[in-house]
Amino acid sequence: NNISVGVNAMLKTSNASLNVGMGNNNMEGLGSYIENVSIGNFALRREFALSTENVSFNTVVGGRALAFLKNGQNNIAIGYNSIKPITSGNDNVSIGANAGANLNTGNGNILIGSNTSTSSNNSNSELNIGNWIYGKNGIIGIGTPNVNCANCNGYRLFVKDGIKTEKVKVEIAANNGWADYVLK
Repeated sequence: NNISVGVNAMLKTSNASLNVGMGNNNMEGLGSYIENVSIGNFALRREFALSTENVSFNTVVGGRALAFLKNGQNNIAIGYNSIKPITSGNDNVSIGANAGANLNTGNGNILIGSNTSTSSNNSNSELNIGNWIYGKNGIIGIGTPNVNCANCNGYRLFVKDGIKTEKVKVEIAANNGWADYVLK
């Protein structure tokens, strides 16, 4: 049920079903592989994985991308070394060369752009777009990754160096008949 092309591709796999792999040493490591797509030399290699560890439903395009994943599912890694060091994680999206190069474990992170990273090597629910727009659990920073401060509860947007605009309208949602999740 697998398609594998490349020297040592799927070499040590103990249990595999419905995978597509292309590239030398692609999906080479121990453990289970279920419905993964991996293209690139050393992509989804799982160099240090044990036979009891599992990966499933991951999409990997790029040399050495997602190379150390031991356990995880629904990750997308596109680009050379994209989230290469992560050993455990689900639902991460990483697009760009060396994107997420600091991430060892984490879930629900979105990294777009080369050399983008999370705030620590064990991060969840973070956003980094081009090292310009950052997010953590629904709080957004433009020009600054620091979106936490004393007495800032209830604020969702932090902007470094000011905002220039032609028009701003501020209303209290409850007083004006529109739901607090709708902006016009």
